[in-house]
Amino acid sequence: MSQIPSTAQAWRLHKLGLLADVIQEDTVPIPSPADGEVLIKLSHASLNPVDYKLVGLMGRFLKLPRTVGADFSGEIVSVAQGCHASWVKQGVRVYGIWAADKVLSSGKGSLSTYFTIPSKYLAPIPPLLDYESAAGIALVGLTALSLNQTFQKGWKVFIVGGSTSVGLAAADIAKAKGASLIVASASGEKKNVLKQRDKEVDVAGELSLRYKDQPFDVIFDCVGDRFIHEKCPSFLKATGEYRSIGASSLSPESRIWSAEFRSLGLWFLKATILPSFLGGIPRKFRLLGPKDDDLPKLDEFVQSGQLRPVVDKTYPWNEAREAIKYLATGRALGKVNIAAPVAPAA
Repeated sequence: MSQIPSTAQAWRLHKLGLLADVIQEDTVPIPSPADGEVLIKLSHASLNPVDYKLVGLMGRFLKLPRTVGADFSGEIVSVAQGCHASWVKQGVRVYGIWAADKVLSSGKGSLSTYFTIPSKYLAPIPPLLDYESAAGIALVGLTALSLNQTFQKGWKVFIVGGSTSVGLAAADIAKAKGASLIVASASGEKKNVLKQRDKEVDVAGELSLRYKDQPFDVIFDCVGDRFIHEKCPSFLKATGEYRSIGASSLSPESRIWSAEFRSLGLWFLKATILPSFLGGIPRKFRLLGPKDDDLPKLDEFVQSGQLRPVVDKTYPWNEAREAIKYLATGRALGKVNIAAPVAPAA
């Protein structure tokens, strides 16, 4: 193993604005891991829409400067005392995630060539997965796992945004848990990928006609589709649940005071509080998100091969801005990664 340098390269945010426009590459010191932590040599950082949405919606609460990113893959190069598991050793290939509260309060993130992180936010990469594929598992997988909580074998599932990274992972987990039917919405070129993953493809406008007599037990909304939610009583059982991961469709320009965000607030009001005679939707609505403590549960699906990560595109380190811009277009089918300039050995 090569000697650990004294400094790392990191893509960091120093001021608010559109993330792709305001990030800059900095040289930062490499700290020693504290008790319960390890030092990671980055292989790939994986981007998520929350990376640019945090700047717009939570900008005033962010600690600046802050390193961008939550998901990653890499190699453990140094281990402190007090780590949570015996497998946490120097030289182990890992994937992991920065917890949301740590991202907000510490200014730390994954888009750094070296960084320290608590070992409990890591899991070992299975032998059949490479660094590139593993980098984007954690946040997407944990979100998909939250949608599948209390899932019952035999359920019929409709996934809004089935070609998103969360949608693909949610379908994999639902299939592993014994779903009897998985229907997913997609459009254009994304339909072919869904068919290849054993998912029936449907157009949202046909749901009422096709499934009113055999409605779904649960709906996973991975994009925040208000129209589908309003119409769901026609194809979701009266005892069924509409499970959403929230404002996935918000643009990079969205702000808390924007009309788009106010409209979203009205949707949540109709979904959770208003009775049907005032415009409320007569189906149980749950807003769900990732729980960092569920990483061991997620890893069971990863190690067994039941969760199959999809990578759309990997950008070189010096094209981080272009990677963020591409992610914001919404055209990615799978994860968008950024490769470290000097990756650990495979």
